[in-house]
Amino acid sequence: MQQRNYIKQTLIQGTLIIGFMPFIANGAVIMDSVAEFSNTQGQNDWSYGYYNGDLNAYTPGDFELMTQFSASTWSVQTGTGGFWTSLTAAGGHPNGLTTSGGRQSIDHWAVRRWTSDSIGTLTLDGNLSKSNFSGGTGIIGHIFVDGLEVFSQGITGTDGLGVNYSFDINIGIGSIVDFAIDPNLSNDNSDGTNFTVVGDLAPLSVPAPSAFLLTGLGLTTFFKRKKHSQQN
Repeated sequence: MQQRNYIKQTLIQGTLIIGFMPFIANGAVIMDSVAEFSNTQGQNDWSYGYYNGDLNAYTPGDFELMTQFSASTWSVQTGTGGFWTSLTAAGGHPNGLTTSGGRQSIDHWAVRRWTSDSIGTLTLDGNLSKSNFSGGTGIIGHIFVDGLEVFSQGITGTDGLGVNYSFDINIGIGSIVDFAIDPNLSNDNSDGTNFTVVGDLAPLSVPAPSAFLLTGLGLTTFFKRKKHSQQN
């Protein structure tokens, strides 16, 4: 009760305290593909999978989870009879119709998926480049937000520098952001790729209203700003 009284008094004085919010506070890094990489699907809001063209060909609706984790790498099936399709902390590798090493001849896009538990404008900063830049037809990196493509960039087979990208997206609770590595021209030769991202949620611009609505722990209370009486 003392805590609620304190919050009520502070609101009446015109200072907004955000408590019991269902999303992470704004003005902070809320996604980091390298630092948050893990061996557990869904941990830190990240999932590791691929598009295989079976459902909604090479779109977010085609996403399937990878099932194997070993030596800091997510994969579908390794070795002869398997696929090159894999993801690491720094990037990944797709699979193509033109392949090698006894892998199956099929297009797979390696896809890192982030699911939002925040609301606001998110600035994405990252790098797309080849980690294996010995040749091949290169790759194409794609970013999808809630099913819509917002970024597409080709990287040649010998480009170890690639491109640095930075742009804003709008997100809500449950928004899905996919970072996909496409084997350009369906050829996965030397397609090891760096695809990193850090996401910084912009601070909310909060006006000074004459009333506040506080919702938390099942309690909804409406507070009005106290008017100061003029002294003669």
